[in-house]
Amino acid sequence: MKLDIDISTDEAPGMESGFVQRVAEQALLRGVKNVDVSTSFELDVVFVSEEKIKSINKEYRDKDEVTDVLSFGEYADSPAGTLMKENISIEIFSENAVDSDEPRSSRILSLSGLSADVHTKAGALSKEDAGLPSSSRGAVVVLGQLFLCYDYIKRAAEEDGVSLEREMAYVLSHGVLHLLGYDHTEEMFAIQDTISEQFV
Repeated sequence: MKLDIDISTDEAPGMESGFVQRVAEQALLRGVKNVDVSTSFELDVVFVSEEKIKSINKEYRDKDEVTDVLSFGEYADSPAGTLMKENISIEIFSENAVDSDEPRSSRILSLSGLSADVHTKAGALSKEDAGLPSSSRGAVVVLGQLFLCYDYIKRAAEEDGVSLEREMAYVLSHGVLHLLGYDHTEEMFAIQDTISEQFV
């Protein structure tokens, strides 16, 4: 299983892409069950200002407030088809379905076509539960986009008396788990705790 992440840290001074990659990979490894090892996953992580995340939150969730993370599932058309499980949609791209010369960022939809906090009621997304066909071997599962507010997360860490790394790991893994189909359950929070406790 491979995770390919596009990371924009312009609004996150000092945030290392390697840290984001490690945390997201751990959330993926702990959150996805029964997926063929040749399956690849794609994720976009964008750090934004408080003003920007408040604007996104207002537009897509009708909440006029700053928040730590917003999760958006990917809904691009794919020649290989779309799989649906309750209210989560996952795009499966065969490796030859996307022109390799095309920048990945051009395949990411604008926010106008996305739905916030996409997750299933059933909990963890697994290959078996989602009905992933055997033809998904070697496919790319596009998880979607995460928008994180660095300043908000930093302030929360200070208020809770924990390190920025620990708080960031908790919030980032939370967003990834939502994209995998988790809702606010004990299992979800246990995974977040396991990941974040590695950072003092």
